[in-house]
Amino acid sequence: MAAKINNYDLYTKKWSVEELAANIDNLSLKSILYTQMITAEFAVKYILTTDNYACCVEETYYDIHDVLDLQPHLNYDEIIAIAKKKYAEKQQSIASQANKS
Repeated sequence: MAAKINNYDLYTKKWSVEELAANIDNLSLKSILYTQMITAEFAVKYILTTDNYACCVEETYYDIHDVLDLQPHLNYDEIIAIAKKKYAEKQQSIASQANKS
């Protein structure tokens, strides 16, 4: 079982993306972006393509440029490719459900 972490913990230790994901409902996206090293997949899933994990209005405004500024190890093209793949999968799922109806 993953450790239960909070925003303060983000400033004291580096956590794996698995641990961050397991605790995403307890964490600020801003704190994650400023203190942790995340993957492109994590950025797309939790920050760029949904507002479900934002704990304040400010966090709904993050875009790819903010992520790249705060996570310089990430690559623009990789993030775009992952986002396109996620979008295509979602569209395929919607089409599949529509065909079942």
